[in-house]
Amino acid sequence: MNRPVFQYVMGADYNGPSNLYVNFQFSQSVIQDYEQTVLSFAKLTNEFYGTISKELFANNLKVHYRTLSQH
Repeated sequence: MNRPVFQYVMGADYNGPSNLYVNFQFSQSVIQDYEQTVLSFAKLTNEFYGTISKELFANNLKVHYRTLSQH
């Protein structure tokens, strides 16, 4: 059974000095006409994604930190 889904994503990027890069994104999905007895998904899903990277040693090494959180 198909249910309409409303989804949106917001995010921001930053390119800073010395090749610093930061990106954060937030997305949310809401299942319309939700019936818990029929669907095995949550009515509301939140996701957060982030990454930070930095180039070091004359740009010969790139260090990354990434995270993903889902609720």
